[in-house]
Amino acid sequence: IAMVLGIGQRLLTPKEAIAAFLKTIPTMWLAVTILVLAWSIRAVCDDLGTSIYLVGAVRDLLAPAALPIVTFLLAAVVAFATGTSWGTMGILLPAMVPLAFYLTQGTAEGPIILLLCFGAVLDGAIFGDHCSPISDTTVMSSIASSCDHLDHVRTQMPYAMSTMLIAGLLGYLGVGFGLPTSAALILGALAVVLVLLIAGKPIGVPPEK
Repeated sequence: IAMVLGIGQRLLTPKEAIAAFLKTIPTMWLAVTILVLAWSIRAVCDDLGTSIYLVGAVRDLLAPAALPIVTFLLAAVVAFATGTSWGTMGILLPAMVPLAFYLTQGTAEGPIILLLCFGAVLDGAIFGDHCSPISDTTVMSSIASSCDHLDHVRTQMPYAMSTMLIAGLLGYLGVGFGLPTSAALILGALAVVLVLLIAGKPIGVPPEK
């Protein structure tokens, strides 16, 4: 498609487009290698029955109110280690949601805990995948922009960590232990603004003479 667009807009001749395509193939070996290793790790997790083990390990150790934050952290760790958000969702949703239902069945806080665990799997998986150096999205982003791979990981970590801490403390921990959802949303918005004011730096401002 890129070659058709370039040739169609007369930005490249067919010969130049083919030469550019052939020149970029060697730059993809690192991305391909990392992705193959990431898929291998996911396959090992599936074969070892990771989800079954997790349910058995935490079922009798957790209070229902603590399950959302534990699910959130667990999803983040699994996604970071495997480099896949979809794979993490596939592993943890069938494990943690039934566990949340089992622990909160018949209780008043059951519905909110169940919804929090749904969200915790999704958010944790996206966070871990976003920060993982073996994630396909991270690898392809750095390769496509000609950015050093680890530099790309380091520069996006502060943004992801900030939102993870706010969501974890106010959402999955706070709401799980009784904080009203409206208060969590308001405090979360204020926390984002506060982080921006404290840690944010202006970009593109010319130096003073």
